[in-house]
Parts: sequence; structure tokens; C-alpha cells
Amino acid sequence: MPSRGLQTYDVHTWNTFVSSGVNVTPATRKLIETIMPYYPSACRCITGYQDEEAQFWKVDYHWDLIDHLLDKALALKLAAPFPTKLQVLKLKLQANPPVPQHGYMNSSTEGSPKTPLPTTRSSRDGRCWRPPKLTSPASSVTQT
Repeated sequence: MPSRGLQTYDVHTWNTFVSSGVNVTPATRKLIETIMPYYPSACRCITGYQDEEAQFWKVDYHWDLIDHLLDKALALKLAAPFPTKLQVLKLKLQANPPVPQHGYMNSSTEGSPKTPLPTTRSSRDGRCWRPPKLTSPASSVTQT
């Protein structure tokens, strides 16, 4: 599955790579076992199979977190052009808020508050969802 020429580390066992509580299906297990040799010891798999409801909740959690971090950055006394650039990011983020808008980041229970699922894959709360362009891909593997 991975391309030839990629460096393999072969440093992990299932217990050192996969965080406890990761939801694993047979297909997810096969995928994780296939990619595991390609990650150094500092990396861990923090999520596995996610149904649609869990995926939307995670997106909303990260929306809430980014909104909070943008507010913190905007409160700093940064030199130009950074405040303007941060405000542009904040406005773009605010163009597609979750419902409810906040509460995910400080929730003690994953999945709370409940996120209503969109009626179609291309809409959310009746609006078109356009993901922002990222400079690097999102990943379910984190470096600790």
C-alpha cells in the first residue's frame, strides 16, 4: 500500500502506536497495521473508525479550538500585518460555524454537545460547506 522508497522505522507494536480508546474495525486494523511501520516512535495513532456523527463532532471541536486560538492571537499586540491576517482568518472561519457554535472544546464528554448532521453531504445547517485551503494535510496521527 505505501509507496516504495518510503523509510520504514519498524519501532511500534500495536500498544505503542494505537492510543487506548481508538475505535477499530477489521478494515481499520488492517490499515493501521499497514501504515504503522512508517511512523517513528514519537508518533501515535489517536483515532480509528469514525461514523459520520463522530466525524462532524471532531470537525466542530477543531472549529471551536481554532476560533478560541484566533481570539487569543488577536488579543496579542502583534505588529502589522499579522492582526489583519488573523482577522481575515477569523472572518472566513465565522462564515461556516457549527451549531451550536461553542462548547466542544471545553466538553468533558466527546460527542457533547450534539452536532446535528447535515441533510446532504454538500450542506451543513443549510449552507454550502467549503473547507479552507490548508498548507499541510490534516492527520489522525500526532507526534508526541
